[in-house]
Amino acid sequence: MNLPTISLSSFKMVPNVFIRVILTASLLTGIVATKNDERPTLRPFPKHLGNPFPKSPACSRTCRVNPRGSSKDDAANILKAVTKCNNGGRVITEGDITIVSPLDLTFLNGIDVAILGTINFTDDIDYWVDHTFKYAFKDSSAFWRFGGKDVNVCGNGSGTINGNGQNWYAEAAVNSTLLRPIRLVLDGVEGGSLSGLTFLNSLNVS
Repeated sequence: MNLPTISLSSFKMVPNVFIRVILTASLLTGIVATKNDERPTLRPFPKHLGNPFPKSPACSRTCRVNPRGSSKDDAANILKAVTKCNNGGRVITEGDITIVSPLDLTFLNGIDVAILGTINFTDDIDYWVDHTFKYAFKDSSAFWRFGGKDVNVCGNGSGTINGNGQNWYAEAAVNSTLLRPIRLVLDGVEGGSLSGLTFLNSLNVS
């Protein structure tokens, strides 16, 4: 049986990513350089898969997300682009993207998401406590979740996920009941990859 594969690669900081996948083999991989907005070529390293490494089809169209600026919420524009380019396309985010509201991307199929700028999650604790995606595992919660089949999320060395976690740590010091969210969750992904991203200012080290 050929197992769907998720590849976790080229992270500068991993602890803030919670992963729930279906029939998944998780390996460290080598990354072959490519154009900045294209899916990188991932190779298993130092171990090798028993079966050929799954290969996603080429993307047939591209949707770009440009920041609205002034700390306005870009979540709706990301959702619109992902919906338009789902089923065979590529979504590219550039510049400083701000996420003010939760983003549920668990309906994906055959899509690349290239994060080439910085994703900034706001640090409005009062809002996020009531508006994150909740999970029973360790009372986890998340700002943003990806799910579906053949989902490739890449930063190609320039993409950054900024959690703006300092306020959460300060609040946790005086509020022991505060549950600090996870920035990014892979929920039920079947096949695909997550690579080339830098994670900054974690909210939660567990």
